[in-house]
Formats: sequence, structure tokens, C-alpha cells
Amino acid sequence: MKKIIFLANCNSPHLDRWVDLLDMLNIEVEIWSVHNCKNNKKRKKVIPDALGFLPVIFQYILAGVLLRFRNVEGVFHAHNTSGYGLMAFLSGKEYIITTYGSEIYSTNKKNILYRSLLKKILDKSLLITSTSKEMKNCLEKEFSIHSEKIRNFSLGLDTDLFYPKKRVDKKTKVWIINRRMHPHYNTLETINGFINYINNGNLGKLIVILGDYDHNYYEKIKSLFDFEKYKKNIQIIDKFLDRKDLSSFLQISNFSISTPLTDQLSSSILESIACGAVPILFNLNSYEEIITNQSCIVMKHRTTEAFEEIFLKTSKMKTEQVSKIAIKGVQYIIENESSKSVLPKVNSLYRGLLCPSGKN
Repeated sequence: MKKIIFLANCNSPHLDRWVDLLDMLNIEVEIWSVHNCKNNKKRKKVIPDALGFLPVIFQYILAGVLLRFRNVEGVFHAHNTSGYGLMAFLSGKEYIITTYGSEIYSTNKKNILYRSLLKKILDKSLLITSTSKEMKNCLEKEFSIHSEKIRNFSLGLDTDLFYPKKRVDKKTKVWIINRRMHPHYNTLETINGFINYINNGNLGKLIVILGDYDHNYYEKIKSLFDFEKYKKNIQIIDKFLDRKDLSSFLQISNFSISTPLTDQLSSSILESIACGAVPILFNLNSYEEIITNQSCIVMKHRTTEAFEEIFLKTSKMKTEQVSKIAIKGVQYIIENESSKSVLPKVNSLYRGLLCPSGKN
């Protein structure tokens, strides 16, 4: 039987979840990346370290060309379309794609060449995975992808890693941004709103996880705010966290913040809910299930003033109010997002590709 070769950022917690699920299904996995990988025999860097100075887009292109001349015994699974999807496309090998909302939803703001390239990459893929009906509809409408080619399901999460712990009942609330620092996620407006909230004499702590951040955007934010002045209130986590460390930060947080311009039902949101950190979400169609279940707090605007207001509003919530929402969310995760409920969908995705005869 063939193996699955992930083309992805090898340090991503999201990727770790895919690897766990394939391990449970006894499917052989390797990870090939242009990023510097942790010391793990499954994770390989595709291009020489000496070429690491190249802009990342050129690394994707070079890696794709190099793979065209390499014998590959497996099927590529690219994690994102414009980067690792491009790499798979240029390799000339078989591949499937997991789409990212930040690149697909924003194509109407990009030039025609970018949009055309994404369509070619998507068209050539064997299958496409998404985690929301909104993404599936966008692929069908904007890129003319046939519905049979799209597999729409959530990855769920590992409830042995992500679970709630009893929080110490303190007067000061803790918020966490567990989405990468990027304009798409309104990080600047969120931090600005929090600083305004603190400057008005209020208490609290904001944890900011940079993740796969936009370097120029981070430099802009650092130039605007004196983080040294607010070091008691703002904690910047400037590295990729493994899932155990991520879980520990979520478990001490009362609220998590996820207010991108567009999104799928991100695993980051599910992880927050599972750890009892009530998500603060913008009203997106992708979040319909969570909003309907009343497992979150909904924002109507994403301005600095709106964030300042939401920090003030949630800081005044009583422990019983927050706990009630958190408990409802944890129950939702147990019933709908456990590994047991997700495994059959992942198995169905891969078995037909790896075992054309239908044999396991």
C-alpha cells in the first residue's frame, strides 16, 4: 500500500492532528516541508538549508521542480493551495489538497493571474478537503469545482490533550488569541482594543500566540505599541507551540478570540472550546453550529472600539455565566468532535487513493 506524504509546515499543530489520525488508521506517513523541521524521522526538509535565504514562494517553486525528478512512492497531501499546493502542482505527481480559508475566500481581491493559478492547482488535485459548508460552496461557485471532488468534514481533536481544567476564580480575566498574527485575523485591532481597555483602568491579561505570523505585520504592531510598558498585561508567545503547551495556555484562559475576515470551522476554535476557553467569534456562516449551540460570544464588528467593548463586557461576566457557556461547549465537543466520530471520514478519504482495489 502507498503512503501519504504531507507537504506542509512541519511545525504546525494542525498537521500533528492529521498525523495522529493516520497513525490510528495504520496509514504510513511522511512530512516534507520547506520549513525547518523538528528532529523527527517523519519530517524532512525538501530543499537544502543553504537556500533557506530565498523568499518562501521561491522555495515552494524550487521544491516542486526538484520533486518532479524524484521517485515518489505515495500520494501527496498539500496543506494550503497557494504554497504547498503550488509545490505539489509543480511536482507533476498525484496530490490532494486541504484548503485554507485565508487564501480561498480572498481570491476576489487578488489579480487574475493568482486566481487562475489557484484554479489550475485545485483542478489538477485528486480531491479537496474543507471543514465548512461555506468553503465547499465557495469552491463550487468561485472555482467551478464539482461537489463530488470535495470532502467536507472537521478533523475534531484529541480530547486526551485538549480538555478543561478547573480555573482559579480570579477577578482578572484572561483572553487568548490562538490564531496567527496576520491582518486577516485583525490582530492589530484586537491588541489596540485591549490596550485601550487597560488604559481605562481595567484589569486583565491578553496572551498572543504568533504562530505562522506575518513578519511585516508584527513589526508594524511592535512599532505602534510599547509592549514593555504592558508586559504585566500582554504576553507574546513568539514560537510554535506543541499541542500540550497550547492546551496549557488555553486551560488558563477564560476566553479565546477568533475574528478573521473569513474562515472555516477552525480546529483552533474547537481546541479552545474543549479546554473551556469560551470563544469570542465574529458572526461568520462557518461558525453557525457553534453559534447555534450557544457555545460562544458573538461580535458584530471588528473595529478597535468593538474589541475594547468586548473586553469590557466579558470582564464583567460572572464566573457562573462563563462556566455555563464553557460547559455547553465542552459537551458539544464530546458529542461531535471526538476522534471516534472523525476517523471513518478520514479513512474514507484515503483508502480509495492508497488501495485502488478497495482492500485495506
